[in-house]
Amino acid sequence: AMIGLMAPLGVSISTIMMICVPATLIGVAMGAIATFNKGKELKDDPEYQRRLAERLIKPAQKESKNTVVTSRAKLSVALFLTSAIVIVLLGLIPALRPMVETAKGLQPLSMSAAIQITMLSFACLIVLLCRPQVDQIISGTVFRAGALAIVCAFGLAWMSETFVNGHIALIKAEVQTLLQQHTWLIAIMMFFVSAMVSSQAATTLILLPLGLALGLPAYALIGSWPAVNGYFFIPVAGQCLAALAFDDTGTTRIGKYVLNHSFMRPGLVNVIVSVIVGLLIGKMVLA
Repeated sequence: AMIGLMAPLGVSISTIMMICVPATLIGVAMGAIATFNKGKELKDDPEYQRRLAERLIKPAQKESKNTVVTSRAKLSVALFLTSAIVIVLLGLIPALRPMVETAKGLQPLSMSAAIQITMLSFACLIVLLCRPQVDQIISGTVFRAGALAIVCAFGLAWMSETFVNGHIALIKAEVQTLLQQHTWLIAIMMFFVSAMVSSQAATTLILLPLGLALGLPAYALIGSWPAVNGYFFIPVAGQCLAALAFDDTGTTRIGKYVLNHSFMRPGLVNVIVSVIVGLLIGKMVLA
């Protein structure tokens, strides 16, 4: 969506990546630094110690250095990385995707469907060629956390989509009024709209055309674009729920007041730094 919206301004995907990739990398690094000394050590964490005492989890142990990595394990990693590369190529080059009949005629297969088909196909190859122990997959923490996130994400997605679709006209009207009066609010609007709709793509399609119509410069729109990653603000996205489920130590949590959760500090630092750096790089590249 971003590529198509920026094309009339003469901005290519390479220019967008030149601005956004370093900006988001710096933002991620600063977010990690911001939480480097956050929280207690596991030996001092009461929740972790409670889970240990109740034998809900096993104590953390150092892995043996004598672990033998088999050729099948290496092949499974290679297949997984190949699937990720295939998905990236399908996203960058729509011509690689098969054409399917839709309400709008023949269209390239949607990326959501392409991702699902690719990942399931490579998962099947891994099971057939690498012969993993399937019973261990089902009982593993990653599988259980993913299954939990899917169930929770579906329910929360339906709820949020119902709410947003019922008020989308009001949301667009209010955002448009605010941006017409204060164009500098574009990044803040991106952040809070993404928090409401839990989708970077939907936020981009709602606000970028409005920013273009208001005559905002390309560097400001691209530099502000990392702000669409605000879906962590209200921790209902599948990624947040999966992260909570993955951490069996209990140190990643949602606080008593919901918004005081573990993702708030790194997320805010990440978005703020990414936008600032993106605007600076964008101004140097495009202004």
